[in-house]
Amino acid sequence: MTALATPIARSAVDPVRAMAAYLGLELRRALRNRRYFVFAIGFPVVFYLLYTGVLQGGGAASANPLWPAYFMVSMAAYGMIGASLSNAVPIAQERASGWTRHVVRHGRAVVLAAAGWGAAIVVFGLAGPLWIGLLALAVAGASDAVSAIFRGTIWNEVVPDRMRGRLAGMEMISYTAGPTLGNVEAGFAAAFIGLRGSIVFGGVVCVAGCAVLATALPGLWRYESEAMRTVR
Repeated sequence: MTALATPIARSAVDPVRAMAAYLGLELRRALRNRRYFVFAIGFPVVFYLLYTGVLQGGGAASANPLWPAYFMVSMAAYGMIGASLSNAVPIAQERASGWTRHVVRHGRAVVLAAAGWGAAIVVFGLAGPLWIGLLALAVAGASDAVSAIFRGTIWNEVVPDRMRGRLAGMEMISYTAGPTLGNVEAGFAAAFIGLRGSIVFGGVVCVAGCAVLATALPGLWRYESEAMRTVR
């Protein structure tokens, strides 16, 4: 009786009310966290007052009286950019609990998700309005989360136990060195082709690299999950 009632009860839940309840829960949990007030509210306010107060007597503030307002808008835009990129990851992971069970070709999913990250970065670099850039970063974060899900599944199915320690160390090196090397590349590219060109170039290289690796490693592109094939 319980097994039959569970799907009906789930289907009767209003998704809008469920999302509102979830957001309210997260808000209450954040407000109870003292570090949230210090780092998320206190630090930005202190730095805003510091920079605008120091520059209030001259420099940018004397040249443009609206500079403090521009600085506040820039801080808010920076916060939205970071939030759109990071918050898309848990949302994508939560939503992936359903449709990923029907995906058998995990190798192809990894390649396409990684290429989706690069394509979204290209859109972000070419974006004019802020909301387009935020949407592009959200898609990039979601693509990265989807790629991580299928990469983890391939890892658990393919890597033998005796090799897991070594490959985990290599994976840690790629996680730590990859972003740093990417920052170096972006800095050199920005010096030659500008900031926007550097962002677009990085996204194009990512998409091209996915295509090259899929061609050079056909086994990755054709890889199918034995567990998912059995489930289906």
